[in-house]
Amino acid sequence: VLGQFIDGLAGSRLGLVIFSEHAYTLVPLTTDHALLKYQLQRLTPASLTGRRTDPGKALLYVLNELAPRLREGEKPVLVMMTDANRPVRDIDPRTAAALVKQNGLHLHIIAMGAASQAAKENAPSGLIYQTTNFTLLKAMAHAGGGDFFQADSQDSLRRILAKVQASEQQPVRLAPVFIKIPLYYWQIGRAHV
Repeated sequence: VLGQFIDGLAGSRLGLVIFSEHAYTLVPLTTDHALLKYQLQRLTPASLTGRRTDPGKALLYVLNELAPRLREGEKPVLVMMTDANRPVRDIDPRTAAALVKQNGLHLHIIAMGAASQAAKENAPSGLIYQTTNFTLLKAMAHAGGGDFFQADSQDSLRRILAKVQASEQQPVRLAPVFIKIPLYYWQIGRAHV
């Protein structure tokens, strides 16, 4: 599903930040969508950095990474996909989300998980694998100036990503086209003079 989302944003620069207790950049902002899809395929739970989730620290990490672009006037869109239940409270995630909005960005949150342990156990299949704190994630989306979505299957995730893509459509920057003009004949022309 994420591969299709990446394909739908041809020409856009995308990046991928992974987080749990700590955040790190898996792929910096790039137009190389093949690299993004390759790195998505390599992503495993073992590549995450701990047993707890710290979305507040992850948002501050992303803002720090984007700081040079923000100074240049760019306004990227942040899409956080998480199953945060009991986040580490070093940094309140709502405060970090408000800082995202204060910097002129939108934070859309896609919650992937169950509302309760009973719902988790009754889930036949799909993306539900952990209980999720929907109240916290809704508050974060509101504080971040974006929308909150709940994904419980691949189809719902596909529809959500299409909505985010449609709502945040930005003009695509085309790569410059270079015209190659050989200049070797100038030297040949001089030799005959």
